[in-house]
Amino acid sequence: MKYLPYDATTLNASLSQKINEELNESEESKSQCLQQLREKLLDLKGFEPNLDEEFLLRFLRVAKFNTSKAFARLQDYHKVQDKYVDFFKNCSLPVAKARKQRFLWILTQRPQDGSLVLISEMGKVDHSKLSVEEMAYLPLIIGETLLKNPSTQKCGMSVIVDASGFQYRNVFHYTPKIIHFYFEVVLKALPIRLASYHVVNMPSIASSLINFCLGFVPKKTQESYFCISKGWQLEPFARKNSS
Repeated sequence: MKYLPYDATTLNASLSQKINEELNESEESKSQCLQQLREKLLDLKGFEPNLDEEFLLRFLRVAKFNTSKAFARLQDYHKVQDKYVDFFKNCSLPVAKARKQRFLWILTQRPQDGSLVLISEMGKVDHSKLSVEEMAYLPLIIGETLLKNPSTQKCGMSVIVDASGFQYRNVFHYTPKIIHFYFEVVLKALPIRLASYHVVNMPSIASSLINFCLGFVPKKTQESYFCISKGWQLEPFARKNSS
């Protein structure tokens, strides 16, 4: 099977059929659910909604075209934005600084399930040069950009966290507030389909942090979580800097 490139905006026929069946997506369901979702949004008082089809389809796809679930996530999406305005009010991340970061990568090809593979190398985060606010802000901006691709909306993302090189001193930067923020945004608000979440090359100190983080994750999501402590390397994979 020929692997799709990371930036592919269309899927091959067999994968497209499989994903559409899984998501309950058809021209009829798209038309019907978009209309229902727009009506729900227009009924909200004191709120000017984004009714753009491309934007709304993100939420319908992650909800498998269940309009009520899509509407609830859209509400959470806007609530989280309002809630964390203060969190990011002093955060300024110039493009030049973002491009210098070398801990977030995208594989240049998608696996057979069509998901986009995002790699985070925890041990390469330099907290003396990147604040915790900037560290949280960067993946959000990247995520919003990646979700513009309909293939990523449909097939989701597979996240690989490489914990090799993680230092004890870095634990103190991952406060409960930061962890809660990350999982509240990713799991409840952003319209991301999580295909899988892997943590590899995990030293004992990172193990304690990851186990603590899992306390914020629903059991259903934990079923897609994998942990490998040794023997896994990033070098064989072609990577593209996500910045």
